Amino acid sequence: GHCAHAHNDLLSFMLWVSGKPLLVDSGTYTYHGALRDHFRLTSAHNTVMVDDLEQAIPVPNFNWYQIPHATCVEWTEKHVAGALSYVNQVGFIRELSHPKAGCWEVMDNFTSSGDCHKLTWFFHFAADLNLKWDKFSENLIVEKEGKPYIVVLPPKGVSVEIMNDWISRYYGSKESILILRATWGGRIPSNGISFHWKFSSYNKRT
Repeated sequence: GHCAHAHNDLLSFMLWVSGKPLLVDSGTYTYHGALRDHFRLTSAHNTVMVDDLEQAIPVPNFNWYQIPHATCVEWTEKHVAGALSYVNQVGFIRELSHPKAGCWEVMDNFTSSGDCHKLTWFFHFAADLNLKWDKFSENLIVEKEGKPYIVVLPPKGVSVEIMNDWISRYYGSKESILILRATWGGRIPSNGISFHWKFSSYNKRT
């Protein structure tokens, strides 16, 4: 409950492609002031927020309340899985896989007692990347130096939007980035519901 470097980043991940950052962590920026919480809350990380609730409740300036429990389920060279239980009785298992060159997949699995819930995903892209939504293919095109670089295929049924945010690569310094925020709302059955995200190099699409 007391840790200067703790953030609401459970089941968040970063992705580098060919030695360059694609999905990034937002960093810290500051230990004090108005933006202290902006950089340590759930929305500042590549994870999922359930019912607009923080994974843990921040208490100024370095403490937390209602800390959830997360575990590593599996860890191999090309597949990682972690589990997290939310205070609203929603179970979350995230699986990350790298099935082949130029392809990365995220499978998010949720369980509940059958109640309705809201899920919100956040993906933070490196500062040198641009995002464009292709309404015909319903894919997100990530551009680097003005050229298509990565294609992101969202799960069916989620609503997506491109937003502005910040990243802090050095303490006391911040710069603008683009993020993808996606939302879904509905009943999560007791036997679970899954959402599949696919990231592919533009020239390796299948």
